[in-house]
Amino acid sequence: MKKILFLIMLFLAFNAETKAQFSSDRMSFGQGNFFLNGSFISFQQAREIMRVNEEASQYMKRARANRTWSNILSYPGYFVIGWGIGGLLGGVPFSESAPYLGVGAGLIAGSVLLDLGFSKNADLAVNIFNTSMPTGHKPTDVRLLAGFTSSGIGLKLAF
Repeated sequence: MKKILFLIMLFLAFNAETKAQFSSDRMSFGQGNFFLNGSFISFQQAREIMRVNEEASQYMKRARANRTWSNILSYPGYFVIGWGIGGLLGGVPFSESAPYLGVGAGLIAGSVLLDLGFSKNADLAVNIFNTSMPTGHKPTDVRLLAGFTSSGIGLKLAF
């Protein structure tokens, strides 16, 4: 019984995988989302993290202003376009619905431009933040694997 218990414990010990993961505080921005070390973070969390760098913080303030104004312009723009299309479907002549469609399209175009400004400023803030971080001591993922190797039973350190 002792031998079986010893073999089970030995088998479990050699098949266990240990992963040492270090935080490198690398931030990325893509498709309107922020990521820290590969995991999603909110805009507010990204702003809090970037407060340590004044220049990156200024770009985040600009990005926030652009996103706010983009949202403010987009909703009325979609409403006015919907109002104009609804009028056309209801039998209102095009000459009476055209101003609504034009105003709505103009508001949405302004919203899209401001949204592009948000993306540009947020990307600049992330790049400035990442370049200001010290790079001399960036640890990497290290895994210690115990188990069967090509030469028998042993340990393997994987980077």
